[in-house]
Amino acid sequence: DPTPAPPEVEGWGTSRKLAGVLAELVPLPGLPLPDGRPPTRDQAPAVVLGIGVNVRQSVEQLPVPWAASLRTLGLEAEPEEVREDIGARLRQRLVQWEEVGGDPRSAGGGLAQQLREACATLGQRVSVQAPSGCVEGLAIDLDPGLVLRTESGTVVLQAGDVRLVRGRS
Repeated sequence: DPTPAPPEVEGWGTSRKLAGVLAELVPLPGLPLPDGRPPTRDQAPAVVLGIGVNVRQSVEQLPVPWAASLRTLGLEAEPEEVREDIGARLRQRLVQWEEVGGDPRSAGGGLAQQLREACATLGQRVSVQAPSGCVEGLAIDLDPGLVLRTESGTVVLQAGDVRLVRGRS
């Protein structure tokens, strides 16, 4: 392991945060949104993505003990290479997204299945800071929001900041 740490560091040896993605629906101009809730797909014709990848950081430069960079994982890459690779993959997904009219469940659900297979969050205990408050549970599906099994039942979250609940199963 290129970044040894004491055993009390949460998440050690199980997972590392290498990147982050922020997706936000952009509402139609002048459209009032009730109660500060995020817009629905019908109210928002565009999605803005912000993607950050830890490329060259040393262990000391990483923001949290369970983070990693390509460098700390033994991969040397130029930021431009990473950006170009991510851009190419996003373009491929965008074509798929447009082919199914923005609904990954349509056309046999192939895109939805690919998204499920790529989603490391599924099967994990998570805490979601949603517009309605904090929700904790087991991430069990995408429909198209994140489906959680909580102590009080199943909920589907359309927006929120998702974090793994470390050290608990």
